Amino acid sequence: MPRAPAKFRQADIARALRAANQCDLNVEVILEPDGRIRIVPSEVRTSPQVDTAVDIRL
Repeated sequence: MPRAPAKFRQADIARALRAANQCDLNVEVILEPDGRIRIVPSEVRTSPQVDTAVDIRL
């Protein structure tokens, strides 16, 4: 019993993530059942935040 052809490939997802990374965006990738790859801006930061504020008390 043959399989149906893939609607998207790993390379397609990697290409989408690489493009978002080059634009310095936090995105969420949604794979739709019909084969569409949706890239949605994400409010959640997955990387740790670096606090650069310094509190100096004399």
